[in-house]
Amino acid sequence: LLSYIWELTFNAGIPYFFATQNCSYHLLAALEAIRPNSKLLIDTSYIVLPPDTVRTLVNNDFTTKHENYR
Repeated sequence: LLSYIWELTFNAGIPYFFATQNCSYHLLAALEAIRPNSKLLIDTSYIVLPPDTVRTLVNNDFTTKHENYR
């Protein structure tokens, strides 16, 4: 993850589009860099919304199954 962020910070830019390549999309790309076999970006539609990102992470076992309420 650090190598991916380092590469984006100093050697590349991130295009930002409000509906398609937004913060949710780039979060999935960063998490896919950690676990390349997960293919998180394939599961997304054309418009990426934060609830879709959470749903994708839950469906690909990036979250725990038990819930802790505080």
